[in-house]
Amino acid sequence: MDGLPGHRANILNPRYTHLGVGYALDADGRTHFTQNFQLPR
Repeated sequence: MDGLPGHRANILNPRYTHLGVGYALDADGRTHFTQNFQLPR
């Protein structure tokens, strides 16, 4: 969790109720990951 500022805070924020994750391979075979956090409406 030493990534971008706020990344750890987002992961540990108890207000988030939903998490979306994804990954993709680029043309060079490298793997890319994403995380999307959602607050309640």
